[in-house]
Amino acid sequence: MSQFFSILIPLVLAAGALIAGNPRLTEIKRQILLRAISIALGISTILVAIAFFRITEQNSEYLLRLNAINLTVLFLVSFMAIILIKFSEGYMRSEKQSHKFWRWLLLSLTSVSVVVLSNNLLLLWLGWVSISLCFHRLLLFYPDRPRAVFAAHKKFILARLAEVCLLGAVLLLYSHHGTFQLNVLLDHYQGLAATYELSFVEKLAAFLIAQTALIKCVLSCLCMAG
Repeated sequence: MSQFFSILIPLVLAAGALIAGNPRLTEIKRQILLRAISIALGISTILVAIAFFRITEQNSEYLLRLNAINLTVLFLVSFMAIILIKFSEGYMRSEKQSHKFWRWLLLSLTSVSVVVLSNNLLLLWLGWVSISLCFHRLLLFYPDRPRAVFAAHKKFILARLAEVCLLGAVLLLYSHHGTFQLNVLLDHYQGLAATYELSFVEKLAAFLIAQTALIKCVLSCLCMAG
């Protein structure tokens, strides 16, 4: 039951993206829908909190997991989603293509929540890629603005490079440990002695993860400067 509650927030956001992104939806209906999404997010967050306090043990085979860290981040994601929806309603009301904005915004938030909850490295990577692709579409919301298009193109190239590095790290870790489950890997490394010597595969995986983080930092700086 707790695993069901854990996917309520991603499900609400995904359903909202599907419906709010419908170009045939009238603006009045879209505004009502967005308010309903905000209410549903608030209720889902409360249900997830209740489920969390009843969790006794996590199964290592689950694709998603709840713990104190990712639950706190998930609460922040849900809170920020509500704020973003409320803040953007007025600005996007007069936009003819507002359905595209809501589709990609809510899908990006869905992807973020999946990454936060993920207990599987492949699922985490897919969510990571999805976030980047959704942000790319948001950057191109005004395709006639040269600065936005230029920033989107720079981001697209660097983001793909970061994703290749991360995928390489995921595959290396799988080849060494035989599992994609994140909690199994964390338990393994947390239980190691201080004198443990990492293998070449593990060092290479760590290097690729560091490169992924570095590229993302550079990407953020370039987007802000562009």
